[in-house]
Formats: sequence, structure tokens, C-alpha cells
Amino acid sequence: MRNLIQFFLKYIVFILFLLLEIESFVLYLKHHHYPNSVFFSSTNVVTAGVLNVSNEVKQFVNLRSANSFLSSENARLNNRVAALEQELTRLSRSEGDSTFFTYPASSPIRFLSARVVNASSNRVRNYLTLDRGSDDGVREDMGVVSGNQVVGIVKSVSRHFCVVLPLIHPSTGVSCKLRSNGYVGVLRWEPGDDSVGLLADVGRHVSVTRGDSVVTSGYTSVFPEGFYVGRVLDCELPTGATYYTIQVGLGVNYKTLSHVEIVDNKYYEEQRVLEEMLEEE
Repeated sequence: MRNLIQFFLKYIVFILFLLLEIESFVLYLKHHHYPNSVFFSSTNVVTAGVLNVSNEVKQFVNLRSANSFLSSENARLNNRVAALEQELTRLSRSEGDSTFFTYPASSPIRFLSARVVNASSNRVRNYLTLDRGSDDGVREDMGVVSGNQVVGIVKSVSRHFCVVLPLIHPSTGVSCKLRSNGYVGVLRWEPGDDSVGLLADVGRHVSVTRGDSVVTSGYTSVFPEGFYVGRVLDCELPTGATYYTIQVGLGVNYKTLSHVEIVDNKYYEEQRVLEEMLEEE
């Protein structure tokens, strides 16, 4: 209290001067219309600017929760689409045709939303770390997508996290096809540009056009058919070569990726074991 009194006694002249200046300014604005309108117009502009900045800050703070909601919604919608496609397939089969096995109405594919907690996109061997693990039902070799775009494949899993090898990793190979004609190849990535992959094993007899979409083939149990990988940027057929060299612009921007969905095929293990038995013969 003593310090407060000493402060006022020390600066009493300045405080009185400041109060008188403020009072004079208020009286001046009160009795002069033009300065009054100019002052309040300027105040409104400043207030509007402050409110605009405040709203932008609030939107940025809420962006993470919005992304999380959108990722969960994508997973829910993907699950619904998969179930409807499975039901449509079942209903379209002829009841009298015993050649086909009638699958249950529930789809074997489900999607689990996840958040990217760590990532790299400018290395030779890039990776993503997600906040889902074995406790959530995640296992190795699960596909990872963002919306309808391919992201990568789960490589290793702990109880609460998993590490994903994205398309921009030399060890990742995804079976893809050209949407226009259905020809299948394998998409791989060579270190360098993190937005471009290479589609291999497409023969010289195939018609390849720039701008054609590249999607998953569905030939593996990792990704369902039709998920977007990218589009053809350029294609070359070297003299005497059997296969094209096809550059594909990848759909996913790994620098801004924050939320994804993990693809779970409940028949994955059954298919894998059966195919491995064939390879061992």
C-alpha cells in the first residue's frame, strides 16, 4: 500500500496532466462534428481489424479438431460405402447359380481413423507415425488412405502407435492400374521428388495417355480396388524397351497430411496364408 501511495505522489503531476489531456480531447470531439466522425470511423476500422485477426486465430486453433472430425467422418463413410457395395454384390448374384459363394451382407473392409503424430517427406526413407496401435486392432501390412487417396502401408506396430511406409519410400510397392484401360502395373518411388512416383511393368502394347488416373488394382488384400494414387504426368518408351517408363503425380501431399484412415480387410490373413502356400510348392 505504501509503495502504491509513493507511486501516485511521485507521478501525480503526470497523471493529472494525462487526465486533463483526455478530458480535453473528449470535449473537443464532443463539440466538433467532423473530427468526431473521423475518430470513430478510424476506431471502427481498427476494431474490425482486431476482430478479424481474432477470428482467424480461433479458426486456426479449431482446425485440428475439425480435421479430426473430418477424418472420422471419412472413415465412417468409407465403411458405409464398403458395406453397401458388398450388399449390392450379394443381391446381384443369381439365386440359382451355385457357382458363386454368397458373402455375408457385412463388408470385410472397415476403416479406422488415425492422426499423424510424426512424419518425414524429404528423406531417402520417409515414414509416418500414427496414433493407433495393436490395442486398436492395427497390424502390419494394413493399407493407409486419406479420403480416397492412397498414403502407404503399415510397417510396424506397438500397442498405441504404428509406423507407416508411405508411397515415397523405396521399399513401398503398390499394385495399380490405369483407369482408362485397366492395365496393371506396380507403383514405386525413387528418392528425389516427393510428389512423383514411377509406374512400372506396363507393356509397350498398352495405350498410355497423359492425365490418365492411376488407381489401386484390388489385386492385393491391402487396398480395395479404385483408390486414387495419382495421374500420369509423362510416359516414355525407350528404344528397344519392353515396358514404359511412366511418371505419376502422386495425389497425397505428405507435407500437409494430418489425418488418415487405416484399411482393415478381415480376410487378409486367410488370403495371405493361401497365397504363401502356393508359393512354397
